[in-house]
Amino acid sequence: MATLEIPLGNQDPAFSFSSILDKNQYEFDFRFNSRVNIWMVDILDAKNDTIINSLPVYSNRLLTAFLSKQNLPEGDLAFFTEGKLDADRFTFGKDVKFYYREA
Repeated sequence: MATLEIPLGNQDPAFSFSSILDKNQYEFDFRFNSRVNIWMVDILDAKNDTIINSLPVYSNRLLTAFLSKQNLPEGDLAFFTEGKLDADRFTFGKDVKFYYREA
């Protein structure tokens, strides 16, 4: 079971990228909500159909711990950091990293 870091860029308060996980393509759409100081993510499949919409990003816990894993990769998605709990506008992708652990 391998753990892969998924690189994140945070030059903009909203960005998207696709990644192949568990042999399937997924689109991740991130945006920073400055009113509540938290990043949000949408996860879409290869057809651009929404799997998860507006999920808040919290550090040091599984991204999908309380969600059905239907249509998601078999492994685990998580954001981890040492020290500071949740990513702010500028620590996302630097101090707070995005990981996928294969099933």
